[in-house]
Amino acid sequence: MNMDNMLSNPKKRPLCDLTNVEFERKAGNQHVSKVGNNDVSCLMPQVLSADERPCLKVDDNEETKSAKDILTQNIHPALAMYHCDGRASPNVSWTQLQHLLHPDEEDALYQFLTDQGLIAVYQQCEFCGSTMNKVREGGRLLWMCRRMMRGSKCNRGKKSVKTGTIFADSKLTVQQIVSIFYHFVHRLSETQCAQYVCISSKSPKTLVKWYKMCREVCNAWFWDPANTPKLGGFGTIVEMDETYLPGQPKYHRGRRLGTTWKPEDKWALGLTQRGSLDAIVKQVPFNRARHHLVPIIESHTLPGTIYCSDSWKGYVNLPQFVNLEDTSHFTVNHSKNYVDPETGAHTETIEGMWKHMKDFLPNGMTPKDAESYIGVFLWHRYCKQRKLDVFVHFLKCCASIYKPTQFCLPSASMSRMPKQQPPPYDDDFES
Repeated sequence: MNMDNMLSNPKKRPLCDLTNVEFERKAGNQHVSKVGNNDVSCLMPQVLSADERPCLKVDDNEETKSAKDILTQNIHPALAMYHCDGRASPNVSWTQLQHLLHPDEEDALYQFLTDQGLIAVYQQCEFCGSTMNKVREGGRLLWMCRRMMRGSKCNRGKKSVKTGTIFADSKLTVQQIVSIFYHFVHRLSETQCAQYVCISSKSPKTLVKWYKMCREVCNAWFWDPANTPKLGGFGTIVEMDETYLPGQPKYHRGRRLGTTWKPEDKWALGLTQRGSLDAIVKQVPFNRARHHLVPIIESHTLPGTIYCSDSWKGYVNLPQFVNLEDTSHFTVNHSKNYVDPETGAHTETIEGMWKHMKDFLPNGMTPKDAESYIGVFLWHRYCKQRKLDVFVHFLKCCASIYKPTQFCLPSASMSRMPKQQPPPYDDDFES
């Protein structure tokens, strides 16, 4: 078929158009100019040698190898928004994780976990007090004392590197547990994680236990007063609203009827700062009375905050009940409009957050797990607002919650003994 007829007739398209290729004319000759790359090799990571493997970037100050010519798979292949490019990513990519979990790179993995604080930097021998070294013995990495005593090594008190860490008391390998952490922070289900970690799906209790522990870590770290973000400030708008957690049942059937939920678990109060992803969500009783809402608002906002809410009776005269200075409150009546025509007050930001949160919560969520899933949702928003690597930040959260035990002998101290007094003179003894 003539190429001119194919290009002029829109119904007769060349086969190359299916591969995102555009035909152009140049100097009377036909040539192909590629709009998109149809090479399938760009969809898979390259197999690199040990010298060419991309080094793990944790600190921006560290000198790392240039990754311009290294193709990395930055997104987990099981994610819906899958893409692959050759640009260097500040986060731990899927390719870097696979290199780190390789059996030949076990020493690099332990060093990476030590840098994140999950494994102790050093251990002290409980018998001689000397600093123990990491020694590989029988395929395992052990803490072992090599101090020479009377012509022989101490070699006592040796123990596994996993002892006293989050990896102890588990039949899974360190590589499998680290892989579980990576899948959890990227929001893969237990079933998807079992396929990549090579854990039998017939006994899902192991993954369920580890996923529950991961949620506990996120909640414990986020709700620590030192880490929980304070919202608002002078001239900053904080929107607040309540939501019904069980959701709306379909045809008045299913688990979302709320019949298994206690009255104090059905409703949640949310606070979010406009222009930021920082948010606070707390479960409140079903009556949503003022004496339940005000303490939450007061403890998580700063003086000078501008509050925006709907016309719920629990918010009436809010600045008078909040023990914060220079606060103001604007309301919008949702029965009339969504944006107040006079003040411009609205709650569209937090309404959008409710939509994202309920998409994040799993289907069939039980009331006892609602608080933990909400904490994970807020933890993800905290990381996204500060552009943190969720995997590296999660490891640091684990290190702060499950601190590795480090044995240290008590420091010796010297003190002068009190001078003994001579015994009293006894006349009867000499007589």
